Amino acid sequence: MGSESNPGQSRDTSDALAGVSDALARIASSTEGCVIGLGVLARASMGTPAAQLASDLAEELRGVVSTTRFVGVALGLLSEGPPRRSTCERLRWEWVASTGALLDGDPRSRLVAECGAVLDRARVAAERLVVALAAAEAPGFVHAAAQLERRLESASRRLVAAGEGERTVAAT
Repeated sequence: MGSESNPGQSRDTSDALAGVSDALARIASSTEGCVIGLGVLARASMGTPAAQLASDLAEELRGVVSTTRFVGVALGLLSEGPPRRSTCERLRWEWVASTGALLDGDPRSRLVAECGAVLDRARVAAERLVVALAAAEAPGFVHAAAQLERRLESASRRLVAAGEGERTVAAT
């Protein structure tokens, strides 16, 4: 009877680890993309408080990427090494900026909105990561995942506040 429950339990653990792997990959790629977007935002906002905020948020999100990679490597689900910077991702952010400049006269609002959307995807993945780690019975990592979720939520709130500040400045 005990041997009958082990294959099912192994499958459940395998499914949970697949959920963990997927969530970690989504957090890492979304956050890495947002770091690139914040770099474009910082350049577009040069000389304004938004530039400093974008740089600060990018630095904070680099820490999130680092933590995500550490957890993934520790669980054997992500490879070691620095994140891969995608030329396609950089071009996508430059396109968002140029679209904003062309259609809105200023790229910042579109960049902030897109960074917010990307951060929201990372935050949702972090929520899923907490659940998947609990299902995989990895309690030591649940705390780290919950911290990631809080850091992403904090970064998202700061970005929204910055976006509202930009709209207020643009309206005056």
